[in-house]
Order: sequence, then C-alpha cells, then structure tokens
Amino acid sequence: MSYKQIVVSISAELQRRYSGLPGSDASEANGLADEFMLRQKGMPDYLRLPVSLLTRLFDYWGLVSAGKRFTRQSTEQQQMQFDAWKNSRLEACRSFIRFYEGLFLLVVLQEDQE
Repeated sequence: MSYKQIVVSISAELQRRYSGLPGSDASEANGLADEFMLRQKGMPDYLRLPVSLLTRLFDYWGLVSAGKRFTRQSTEQQQMQFDAWKNSRLEACRSFIRFYEGLFLLVVLQEDQE
C-alpha cells in the first residue's frame, strides 16, 4: 500500500466527518491527499519523518483493532478507528488526528477563499 493511498483514506474519512455528506467523492479525496502531501513535503525534516511514520502506523493499527489495515476497512470501521485514536489516552495518537483535522480545515478554508 502506498503512502498516498493511506493519506487518501484519511482524507476521505475527514470529508465524511466534516462535509456532512454520507459518501466521499474519490476525486476530492485524491485532491485533498495531494494537498496534504504537498504540505507535508514543506515541513522540516524533524517533523516530516514522525508524521510519515505515524501515518503508516495508523494504517497498520487497523490490523490490530479490526483485522484489516485502515485503507481496507469499511467506512464504519474506519470511523471507529479514527474515533479511537482521537480519544486515545496516548497524546501522540490524539495529536496525529488533530494534525490531519487541522490540515483538512486549512486546505478547505483556503479553497473557500479562492
């Protein structure tokens, strides 16, 4: 599974949560993922590596929690895993979700201004 596919799955989940729509448009999720990855490339090295590692860990954590990687889970399972990390006792998990939520809001608000 490529890194981009993981980011596409995360962006699709964020779209479902914050757009108010039951499904997500695959082209919009791809566009968001491209923008997320562009923003990540602009990060300093000491931040880019941990974000990349946590993103991959998040995908593989699905094997532990649901028997499938995040990218292969149903939308309900993805929502449950996302909520579990958002409400985790571990600060790193909560910060990871806040990072992607903040990035999502930044991209969406920037698009609204244009």
